[in-house]
Amino acid sequence: MASKEAKIHTNSPSSHERAKYVYVPEEVIEEILSHLPIKDAACLSILSKRFVNSWKLCRNLSFTKEISKKFTRPGFINFINMFLLKFSGKNMHRFSLYFDPAEHIDLVQCWVHKALKCEITELELDFTVAEQTYMLSFFLSNIENLKVLKLNKCELDLVPKPNGLCPLLQITLQNVRVPSFTLQAMFSNCLKLRTLELISCEFLYNLKILAQDLKGFSVLVVKNCSGLLSIRINAPTLQTFHYEGKICEFKFESGLPDLSDVVLNITSPRAFQLLPHRNSVVIALANVTTLSVNHTFLEALCARFGEHGYMEMDFFLWKLKEFQLLVGGESHINPLDIAIFIKKCPCLQRVLIDLGKYALAGSVYWEHHGRKLFQDVLKKCPIFTKPRNCWCKK
Repeated sequence: MASKEAKIHTNSPSSHERAKYVYVPEEVIEEILSHLPIKDAACLSILSKRFVNSWKLCRNLSFTKEISKKFTRPGFINFINMFLLKFSGKNMHRFSLYFDPAEHIDLVQCWVHKALKCEITELELDFTVAEQTYMLSFFLSNIENLKVLKLNKCELDLVPKPNGLCPLLQITLQNVRVPSFTLQAMFSNCLKLRTLELISCEFLYNLKILAQDLKGFSVLVVKNCSGLLSIRINAPTLQTFHYEGKICEFKFESGLPDLSDVVLNITSPRAFQLLPHRNSVVIALANVTTLSVNHTFLEALCARFGEHGYMEMDFFLWKLKEFQLLVGGESHINPLDIAIFIKKCPCLQRVLIDLGKYALAGSVYWEHHGRKLFQDVLKKCPIFTKPRNCWCKK
C-alpha cells in the first residue's frame, strides 16, 4: 500500500511544476479564439477536446486569396460551406471572400445573407479573379450592423432609397464602375459615413463629393481612377485627402478648416502648372499640418521668370509641420525651388525628400542664378539650422 502511494506521489506533478501552468477561464479562451482567422481557429481543434469546436468561436471569417490557393475550386466551396453554412454564432466581426462567382452567384448570395444574419460589422468581397463584373444589390436591404463595406470588381447597384445604409462608416470601391447617381445615393443615405475610398474606379469623369450634410465625413482617398477630369469637393468636415493619378481640376466649394493631412501624387509630368484654379488648391491647404507631394505639384509653385521678371507665387502654409517630397527623374525643379517652398512654411518641423535617380539635374538657370539664391535662402530659413529634422533619401 505504501509503495503504491509512493508511486502515485512520484508520478503526480510537484507544486513547483504545477506553478508553471496557469488555468485560463473559458471566457478568456473564447475571447482569444474569437479574434483568430478562421484557418488558425480550425487548426486548434486538433489540440484537445477543449478546442474541438474552437472554429465556432471565430468572428473573423476571412476566406482569403492565400487560403483559396490551397484548394481546388470545389474544395474551396466545400471549405466555405463547412464553416459558414453550419456557423450559428452571433456578433461575427468580419466576412471576407476572395472568389470567382461564375456559375455560383446564387451561392455567394447565400453566403452573404448568412454572414449578415450573424451580425457582421465588416464585409469584403473581392472578385478580381473573375473574368466579368457582377452586380450586387441583394444585400442592401439588410445591413443593420454593417459598418465597413469593401468591394473589388463588383458592381454596386444602389436603389434611390436603400434601407439600412445609414450604419455604414467606411466604403471602399476598387475596380468598380461608379456612376454619379451611385455616389449621390451614398451621400444621401449613408449619413454616418466617415471614409470613402475610390481605387481604380471608372465612370468618375466629374467626381462630386457632396458631403455637406454629413457630420463625420473625414477621409477621402482617390487613386488611379481612369478618365477623371475634375474633383468637386464640398465637405466642411474633411480632415484627410489623398489623391494619386493624372492631372485633373480640383474645385473646393467649401472651407476646409479641419483639413490636416494631404497627399497629392500627380503622375502627369510637368502638368500641374497648367491646372486652372491652382490658387484655390493652395488656399485649401491653409490649415494642413502634414503634406506629401511629388515634384509635379511643386513645379506649379516654383519661382519663374515672367513678363515682370523673376516672380514667386504668393502663398504661405502657416500650420504645416511635416513635408514630404518625391522628386522623379523627369523633374525640372532644383534645390532653390525646394528651399523657397520651405521658406514659406514657418512652422515646419520635419522634412523628407526622396530623390530619384536623375533628380535635380543641372541647368543653366541653376548654375548662373539658382545656386547663389539657394545659399541665401538657407541662411534665412530656420528649418535648415536643425539638420536632425531633415532627411534626404536617394
